[in-house]
Amino acid sequence: SFPYSSDNNDGLLEKMPTTEKAIDLQTHTDRKPPTDTLTSLSEACKRFGVDAFDVYGDFGILDTKQSYLREFEAEVATHFGKGDGVFCMSGGMAQSIALLINNARKNHRSSSSSSSSAVRGGGHNSGEDRTISAFACHPTSHLVLHENNAFSELLGMEAVVVGPDSCSTKGDEVNYDPQALKDNGCYGMEPIRLSHLKELFSSLDDGSSSRIPPTYPNLKQVSSIDDISTLILELPHREVGGKLTPWEEVEEIARMCNEHGIYYHCDGARIFEASAGYGHKSVKQT
Repeated sequence: SFPYSSDNNDGLLEKMPTTEKAIDLQTHTDRKPPTDTLTSLSEACKRFGVDAFDVYGDFGILDTKQSYLREFEAEVATHFGKGDGVFCMSGGMAQSIALLINNARKNHRSSSSSSSSAVRGGGHNSGEDRTISAFACHPTSHLVLHENNAFSELLGMEAVVVGPDSCSTKGDEVNYDPQALKDNGCYGMEPIRLSHLKELFSSLDDGSSSRIPPTYPNLKQVSSIDDISTLILELPHREVGGKLTPWEEVEEIARMCNEHGIYYHCDGARIFEASAGYGHKSVKQT
């Protein structure tokens, strides 16, 4: 907000240089009109020598110089210290792909474990008890607040909402209510913490899954750790004002997820802000 008052501004607004532009920090991005955006893209094409259209999905091209898209993916991957990258049209699309891949891997791992158990002639196998396909996330995850439940409608998955303010209570009934977060705001909420995951894993490990609120949106009950394929962690958490889970906890959560057979997906939509917030020397470290 700008420190402006009609009573004591003393012509402050009039004294601002005309070249200065006020930026509304409540918006997610500084949006430009289509003409400016297209002009900028045209100038970038000339500057970088882009003289042909790409075909989205040039994934099989090994020589990145044959495709501007693949060259861009390889450049970004190198910048982040990764072997390769895939350009997705949106963050929601990227996260849905990650959830599908992780869920399929979890199913394969569970079925393989079940087969091995049968061959050995018995023994309890928790993989046999995977009754639902779920992922764990913060109450303000983009997937549960802004994607119209696409993870449920398209992927057939459920969300296990993790966090101290993740539910509303009506009598003995406990339900997660995303609309309440949208209506009332959630800037006072903290990010996912190690303690939240310890409580979740402890409840599942000791058979106290009934203490875990029903999943969103279909109010199913998680019965075992095998029901959860993925933990999504935003770095930083956008909806709560850009708060970061402490880095040492990020690393410990990774260890716990590995120990419990849960895939750890860090949403890096704001990776540069996160890297700066952690004081890392580069995004490769983050």
